[in-house]
Amino acid sequence: MNLLPLPALCGMEQQKEALALLAINRNLGGAIIVGERGTGKTQLVRSFAQGIEQPIVECPVHANEDQLLGAIHLEKGITSGQFVLEEGLLERAAGKWLFIDDIHLANEATLHLLSQAISEKQFVIERFGFSKVIYPDICLIGTMNPDEQLMSPQLIDRFGLYIEIQNKTDFVERLELLKVHRTFELQQDEQQNWSDERNEWKERISNASQRLANVQVPHSMLELAAIISLEANCPGHRADYLLIEAAKARAAFYERVEISEEDLRSVASFVLPHRMRNENLHEKKQQETIDENPTDKNNQDQSDKQERKQQPNKQFDNPTDEGQSKDSETTTEQSEQANESRQTDGLIQERTDGIDSSISIRPIRLKMRDKQKRKGSGKRALSRVEAKRGRQVKAQLPKGKVEDFSFFDTVRAAAPFQHIRPARPNVKVTILQEDFRDKIREKRTGTHLLFVVDASASMLAKQRMKAVKGAIFSLLQDAYQSRDHVSLIAFRDDRAEIILPFTRSIEAAQSTLENLPAGGKTPLSAGLEKSLVYLEQVQRRQPLILPFVILLTDGRTNVSMSDKKPFEEALLYGKLLAERSIKSLVIDTEEQGRRQFGLAKQIATAMDGGYWKLSELQAEEIMQAIRLHV
Repeated sequence: MNLLPLPALCGMEQQKEALALLAINRNLGGAIIVGERGTGKTQLVRSFAQGIEQPIVECPVHANEDQLLGAIHLEKGITSGQFVLEEGLLERAAGKWLFIDDIHLANEATLHLLSQAISEKQFVIERFGFSKVIYPDICLIGTMNPDEQLMSPQLIDRFGLYIEIQNKTDFVERLELLKVHRTFELQQDEQQNWSDERNEWKERISNASQRLANVQVPHSMLELAAIISLEANCPGHRADYLLIEAAKARAAFYERVEISEEDLRSVASFVLPHRMRNENLHEKKQQETIDENPTDKNNQDQSDKQERKQQPNKQFDNPTDEGQSKDSETTTEQSEQANESRQTDGLIQERTDGIDSSISIRPIRLKMRDKQKRKGSGKRALSRVEAKRGRQVKAQLPKGKVEDFSFFDTVRAAAPFQHIRPARPNVKVTILQEDFRDKIREKRTGTHLLFVVDASASMLAKQRMKAVKGAIFSLLQDAYQSRDHVSLIAFRDDRAEIILPFTRSIEAAQSTLENLPAGGKTPLSAGLEKSLVYLEQVQRRQPLILPFVILLTDGRTNVSMSDKKPFEEALLYGKLLAERSIKSLVIDTEEQGRRQFGLAKQIATAMDGGYWKLSELQAEEIMQAIRLHV
């Protein structure tokens, strides 16, 4: 499809205004455009840049450090013996827009460089004793699909504006969009009319840019900006500053010399959405849940009292009454099994346990070396990497095309043969193709730990869910240092949900875990199927990650998604995970007793994974198991 002219982008008036603010005031830094596939994110950026004749440089989503900062000129380096740095994308985009489509798929190293380019405006490149200063001065614009992998809050906060494009669900709007596209393709005369409107946009933005420096900011508007940021629960002070800068651009755009409350309220929809924290919302929902279920606490207290009554009182046990003691134990076991059966059938109300903050997990450190070349970054396991990052450990003869040229190793390989090679004018070192060497790099890669947790009623017994939450939360604290990504899938009733996508954000994880309820039936196969689909989606974007599934269940499934029996279906999905070569560990939460089914062990065998049986589920024991099997 051809690129539509700017005025032809119907139904995007707010989005076009946001980009206009960006073109008027470069202090806004950049924008992240969020929307589902096919909603016109890329079309919007390219059409707008073309419409106002804004220079734009497009950056590949998988651009490496050499492409961004500039690589050593290979030919000049060999012929002259001097380092000559080529112009990188950041230097080429100075004073322009740098556009990255699907920026959320870029690796963390690239995103880190780009965030520095927005804020610092300067890079000092030092390589092999060579130093160069570049001044990117870029306006970064990226597009992102919210249904796919998200960027960290620290990185997304660097974008000045958040522009959302929603899918058109109204019939009239979709029909109008189709008509515009057809008109553009078939009627050349209409394109001239759009050209006139495009010139109006260009002139309006140019005039607003000139007026920007004269726009006044009353003290009352400074106070209002601070109040708006506080009400939105935005961390830091960047939101306050950007609210003022965006309001100034909007005032200049509408030919005013002073910002107003209307300007601040309007630009808040662009400045604040990606900075707001949802802690107050979670607390409010949790409080509402408590208020709506005032009997939950009483029910729990009664349940605890009943459990204590069922336990034999060892202080008054008579050693001679051995038969009575055995009968008491049998009664207790039967009562606990009956109680757990009632919970599994969903006859009691669900409960939300908190996070056991007393649990402290020691960091996981893997000593193994992963020989498969991977693209991830982290500190968990040493891995050979394909990308041109990481520490060089050795050099090798290239296998075909030279991918990561090692200058010094090439010169070193050619050095012994210089005395037998004929001298050439203006060439100090004669290098032949057989001298070329490729770098072999190695770095620590993070593990993607996927917790698949049974959140049915059976997990309410003996604070099992509370211990699981404590383990995951404590692991996240270590993930900051190890660069691990942790995700959580919970299954209960008749479904499985990704309640925590892969993240290293403690803040996001804590609020999610605190509000995870437990109760209802056990759809084990749904949990395994969801983990399989989710990991396939993640691996499609990052083919060489290190995934690891930790399944916590007793295996007593009672919900099926097909005509198969629930347990047979669970075994089937377990085998599918094994066929995908996904490492796994099953932690059996079945209680000790005379009657044990051993279902979780059969699931572990089907998954070709590790197996641990824990009579009392504790977070530290979970991490000990993971250390042995990751």
